[in-house]
Amino acid sequence: MSETPNTAYDPNYPPLQEQRIELVVPPGQKPMRLDVYLANTISHATRTRIQEAIEAG
Repeated sequence: MSETPNTAYDPNYPPLQEQRIELVVPPGQKPMRLDVYLANTISHATRTRIQEAIEAG
């Protein structure tokens, strides 16, 4: 099993910045994983960065 690389100190990634984003899931949206939904909704975010943010709380 491979581990997700820690990108917190990777110079290829910009530093993490805390920001508040409000999203409204439209009625009738089919169930899907949160990281997948957010990656599809937030154009500048990668699933890896979203997963790291979710894990960090």
